[in-house]
Amino acid sequence: MLKVISGKKHFRLHWDKANIAGYCDDTYKRLSHTAIDNYDDCHFSVTRTDDLSVQIVECLNETARLFVPRTSCSVFRHWWNASLELMP
Repeated sequence: MLKVISGKKHFRLHWDKANIAGYCDDTYKRLSHTAIDNYDDCHFSVTRTDDLSVQIVECLNETARLFVPRTSCSVFRHWWNASLELMP
């Protein structure tokens, strides 16, 4: 069963098993299409900043879905740590 908070399923990303080169390339391509060229730097509004932030987060999340394996949070043992590996 997946951990559900506010109707959303929560996952953990396995960055150690990710295709980092693919993630970097795809992130670069997606972010290069983020539209900031049409705005004067001196008149960057709060609304535009918020919109740009949302675009960046969506880009990073979508790229992570493509290149970073994920597992439900319930798979991991939160109480396990490296010192327990050393126990006889």
